[in-house]
Amino acid sequence: MSKARSYAIVTLLVWALLSSIAASWLYMENERIRSDVRSLSIENERLRSNIGVYTARLTKVNFVDVVIDYGNGTVRVYEDVPVPRIRSTVFQALLSVAYVRYTEYPFGVFVDSIDGVANDPSTSRYWIYYVYIEGKGYVMGEVAANLKPIGEGDRVSWNYTKF
Repeated sequence: MSKARSYAIVTLLVWALLSSIAASWLYMENERIRSDVRSLSIENERLRSNIGVYTARLTKVNFVDVVIDYGNGTVRVYEDVPVPRIRSTVFQALLSVAYVRYTEYPFGVFVDSIDGVANDPSTSRYWIYYVYIEGKGYVMGEVAANLKPIGEGDRVSWNYTKF
């Protein structure tokens, strides 16, 4: 056998081996992708079948905005806070976004502190809530926070202020 023929055979064998390795890798990668697509299709069908459940749940929720002004320049804004549609109150919205300490009285709840910032009678600083009313702006609450109903799209602001 000639030297050139030997090189050609070795080259063909190396090419065949590398081609087989590449084909095997491509086959395995193709099978992995097919498996992923099947899993995603199953998950997609599961989600589609449950969309009615999710839609029904959303009809039982109001989305409101809550602003907390800590009186020291720190203001936190929480948009689209979910609260139950039935009997939603300003107080429930606050409880959804902050750590609240409060006292219950016959007239309703009185907020003592929000996120560790407590009322301070010595400086006459207290937590007061305001509800945004179109055309009037923010209006101070007239009843206890747990008695003030809120609805879809309402905006509530809790301010630590001198009163």
